[in-house]
Amino acid sequence: LKPGDVLLCNDPYRVGTHVNDVCFIRPVCFDGKPIAFVNCRAHQLDMGGVVPGGFSGTKASVYENGLVLGPTLLFEHDKPVRSTFSLVFDNTRLAALLKPDFMTMFQQLKLGEQLLNESIGRYGEAAFRGTVRYNCDASAEAMREALHELPDGTYFAQDQIDADGAGDDEELVVR
Repeated sequence: LKPGDVLLCNDPYRVGTHVNDVCFIRPVCFDGKPIAFVNCRAHQLDMGGVVPGGFSGTKASVYENGLVLGPTLLFEHDKPVRSTFSLVFDNTRLAALLKPDFMTMFQQLKLGEQLLNESIGRYGEAAFRGTVRYNCDASAEAMREALHELPDGTYFAQDQIDADGAGDDEELVVR
């Protein structure tokens, strides 16, 4: 990855929600190398699939929700990658609505990159990296303390899954 690149990804197994939630990712570079990433996730009205919006009660796999994309280059050197735009827009019903959303995400990522670069320029690379380390350490410490507060013992939980998309012939319980 290099300055001016933007990736998009909506693979639920990689970014954690559903195909309509598209994650846009831009590297922030310092001395020509990525030092951080800015990202945003935006819900898109349609990413194709068997029904508009991708929410079918009869789907049998994630692919019926719509176009599933692993990390794919959307912008290179701040210029749209035509083949990626074509791939997405050829597989959705609402390309005219998605394009302005994609361009808005691009501008938001550029702003995030600018603000982060201003901070690094003002305080230096070492201070930035130290802040990232501190935040990770503080989060880990807070989690350790929270877990330490839990009494020793064995914990159990149970809940039901609404549906697995393959049928309703059996109760789906998670324990």
